[in-house]
Amino acid sequence: EELLKRKGVPQDVIEIESQSWNTMQNAYYCWPILARLGVGSVKLVTSEFHLPRSRYLFEATFAALAASEGRPSPLLEGHPAPTPPPAKEDKAINAMTVAERLEQERVFISEKIVPRFLPTHIPGFPVAPLSDVRLQQALAEVESLLSACRAKR
Repeated sequence: EELLKRKGVPQDVIEIESQSWNTMQNAYYCWPILARLGVGSVKLVTSEFHLPRSRYLFEATFAALAASEGRPSPLLEGHPAPTPPPAKEDKAINAMTVAERLEQERVFISEKIVPRFLPTHIPGFPVAPLSDVRLQQALAEVESLLSACRAKR
């Protein structure tokens, strides 16, 4: 919110979604806001290491919501934000290097996203996986970022 205000976005047009505890819930709770505003496209901005997974989860959640409500899903465009190196006082995921975070994302996408995350992370609203091709695309995006990260060492 503060960044948007510093960039000149008026306070009265900023909508804050504050109910979610995870990426899928964020998509789920943004849906009614987007519908109320008549939004046809979304720019998803998140850390570069998190973008492939976030896009996949937003796309899957939006597709499930669109199907359940009989209306089109907004177009989704991803915009990576640079991830700063960890600071000395950082803990947990924030203390990891970008390469370590990407490796964690690779495992998450390849092993956990379909069997564990999609069916359970929105209580009462299981989300069907997208095509295997789309899942492999998300995984390839992480692998590409990981390769670029390793090449910089």
